[in-house]
Amino acid sequence: MTVQNEINDHLLLWDQFIRHAREAGLKAARSEAEYKRDRAKFVAWYKATNPGASQVAAESAADANETLHVRRVARLSDDAEVEACRMRNQWFRAKSEALRSEKVDERESSRLYADNPAGA
Repeated sequence: MTVQNEINDHLLLWDQFIRHAREAGLKAARSEAEYKRDRAKFVAWYKATNPGASQVAAESAADANETLHVRRVARLSDDAEVEACRMRNQWFRAKSEALRSEKVDERESSRLYADNPAGA
């Protein structure tokens, strides 16, 4: 496989990955918004049903709520996926730079050979 073919294959994979990363980002944003909305609703409900309860008490009750806990874990998981996508994107960029460098080396080698053919 030529370096140019490797570059082309790499760019196709990178393009596919970017689509996945975009979806992961959207999913993380949705899960964060849902968690914050549900937590705010719970805090408001708690304060309405427990007159005189402080904001801290309502937030502590929200942190202890099992449904909100599940949402928070899902949100953190989605955030971790986004971070993994960032790291993978860095790898794609580094690999691309290495392939470009290899292509330049190949081109320079061909030029040197053309200028100084073997046996001349």
